[in-house]
Amino acid sequence: MADSYIAGNLDAAVTIVVFSDFQCPFCARGGQTLDQVRKKYGDQVRVVFKHFPLPFHQQAPAASRAALAAGEQGKFWQMHDLLYANMQRFNQEDMGGLTSSMAEDLGLDVARFQADMANPAYDAIIARDLTLGQDLGIRGTPQFFINGRHIKGAQPLAMFEAVIADELEGVRTALAEGLDPALVYAKRLEANFEAAIEDDRKGAPVPVIQKAPSRVVHMVPVHSKDAVKGAKTDYLVTIVEYSSFQCPFCERGAATLRELEAKYPKNVRFVFKHFPLPFHQHSEPASRAAIAAGEQGKFWPMYDLLYARQRELSQEGIFEEMAEQLGLKLGKFKEDMAAAATVDRVKQDHAAGSTVGVRGTPGYFVNGVSLIGAKPIAEFVQEIDQQIEIATRIKKEKKLKGEALYAAVVEHNKALANALEHGGEPTPEARPSDEAPGD
Repeated sequence: MADSYIAGNLDAAVTIVVFSDFQCPFCARGGQTLDQVRKKYGDQVRVVFKHFPLPFHQQAPAASRAALAAGEQGKFWQMHDLLYANMQRFNQEDMGGLTSSMAEDLGLDVARFQADMANPAYDAIIARDLTLGQDLGIRGTPQFFINGRHIKGAQPLAMFEAVIADELEGVRTALAEGLDPALVYAKRLEANFEAAIEDDRKGAPVPVIQKAPSRVVHMVPVHSKDAVKGAKTDYLVTIVEYSSFQCPFCERGAATLRELEAKYPKNVRFVFKHFPLPFHQHSEPASRAAIAAGEQGKFWPMYDLLYARQRELSQEGIFEEMAEQLGLKLGKFKEDMAAAATVDRVKQDHAAGSTVGVRGTPGYFVNGVSLIGAKPIAEFVQEIDQQIEIATRIKKEKKLKGEALYAAVVEHNKALANALEHGGEPTPEARPSDEAPGD
């Protein structure tokens, strides 16, 4: 909860985590219910806000950024209330002007507020909240978790009261039994998760919080139009990257991939897939700019430049400026960037990424093995070294190379993941050999 704003007593017995969208009228109603809860229970309850802008609410991401920018000056919750009170104006007025007016009403330093609104770190916070919500099975808003117990939608106050009363009793019992107060929230989460599992065994609805499989593997096809670099023909490992050019974690991931390219020049190929996030307003045009540069053989230089100048992506004419910086033919670049085929490529990548479970960025598949987020280079190295060993053995045994070898290794990884997930011992074919990989 480090990046989240919290209202109420930090040591409260009951924690309510709310996933909300500032353009959702049901969320506004849910917010009013939470105000009633806080008035009734005082220091016994704290509320944690998580951003979950829905894709069809076009102004919700900007509203989330406005709340975060106000939070920099100690007015997150005041802006939270103003945004919900003025929601009907979102589609009638310019959001920049509207939120600046709200900032002025709250007595904020408006110039600082406007500068903070453009902070890319806010997009990262929103992305993390979205990913967390999706992992919890959230598809709409509002959603509430009371010490881990799920309430869907803007329910009546009485429903909240019933759950809170039950939780307060559970906390009192735990403290009477000697539980460290600092562990209350963690222990109530654990107890409620176990109760949800038991309810499932008895035939109750499937619990929202589910353990994720330890290893996820998907076959991610590589197409002729994909941007590819690294090992050309004799590659043993394929790393597919799903990224959003406006995502600061993707920028960090790109730096890691450059280190890996230098470390494994003969064994690893790198494939880029576009996954612009809906709240990154400039990521989709950035993807089209990269594709247009690729039509003139400069995809990867544009890739590097987009990340190097990530904070400038909102500037008018920035993509044309980058094209000139790379020595591209500007007329062709602009034509290719606007082409329907370019738009379709971005959409196709995004749809394909969603099919294999990509929800946030960056997302990577190392010979099909999913690695989510900007992982430390050590995690990549460990997986790559293992994949080189596996691919070397399969290449030798089955006389495969290129795409055929890639497909065979992914199938091997699927079989191994399935065996491990179900507690079985991998088959002899699934175990890596002791042979060292060759160059």
